[in-house]
Amino acid sequence: MRILSLLVFFALGGPAQQLDVVLSAIQGLELVGPQSPDFEALVTQIIGTDRPVALVAALPYTVVVRNRTSEAIAAIDTVWTAPDRILLNAADAMFDQAFLYVKPGQAVLASPPGILQNQRQLRIFAYGTADDHRLKNFQDPGNVTVTVDAVVFESGQFVGADRYGAFERWQAQIQAPRDLATAVLQRRGGQSISDIVSWLEGLAAVRRPPADPHAQETIPTARVLLAVYRSKGEEALYSRAKSILDVPVFPLRR
Repeated sequence: MRILSLLVFFALGGPAQQLDVVLSAIQGLELVGPQSPDFEALVTQIIGTDRPVALVAALPYTVVVRNRTSEAIAAIDTVWTAPDRILLNAADAMFDQAFLYVKPGQAVLASPPGILQNQRQLRIFAYGTADDHRLKNFQDPGNVTVTVDAVVFESGQFVGADRYGAFERWQAQIQAPRDLATAVLQRRGGQSISDIVSWLEGLAAVRRPPADPHAQETIPTARVLLAVYRSKGEEALYSRAKSILDVPVFPLRR
C-alpha cells in the first residue's frame, strides 16, 4: 500500500501533527485526505459549508471515502493509529438502515465521531451530542495514520484485512441483540417479570466494556429493553423483544 503524508495544523492545541493516509487495499475504495487539493471541495459537497467547532477539531483526522465499486457499502471500518497504539477503531455499520448505505459513486466523510453523509447529520455536532469519547485519544497524539481496513457490501460480503477484529464486532452487532431478545422471551414462561428485570439490570449495569464483542453488544440492548419496560410495561418489553427477532438478519459473511 502507498502512503500519502501531510502536515496539518489544527485547533486542538500543541504543534502541527502529521497524518498519514494509507490508501486502502480494498479494490474500488478511494480515500482522499486533507492533503489533497480536492478535500475541502469534497467536504463541502458532502456536508455543506457549516463547520461546527467539534467538526473543525475532527476534520484534520477525517478522510473522504468514495465508493467506486458496483455495490453499496453497509459498513466501514476506519482505523486511526499512532506509532505506539490504536487511537480509534471505528467499525461503523448501517446494517439495519439501508437508506444510509454508501451507494456506488457516493463519497462520505469518515471522521472520528462517525460516518457523515449529508448536512443533516451535522446536528450531532451542533447539539453537542457527538461521540466526544472518540476524540479523547486525539489530544497531542503525535503522528497519526488512518486507513479503511475493512468494509461490508450490501450483499453481506466482508472484504478487508480484518487486522482489528471488525468482522467479529459486526457479527456481534447483528447477533447479540437477537440472542438477548430470544432469552427474554424464553424466560417469559418460567420466570416472574421482576426476575427478568433484575437479570436485565445486571447486564445493563456493566460500566467497563468486556473484551468479548458479543458481551459488549449485549449491554446496549439490555438498556434499551429496560427503558421500554420502565416506560411502557411488561407487555411492551416482550413486544420489543419480538420486534428485534422480526427484523431480517443481515447476511454477513466472509
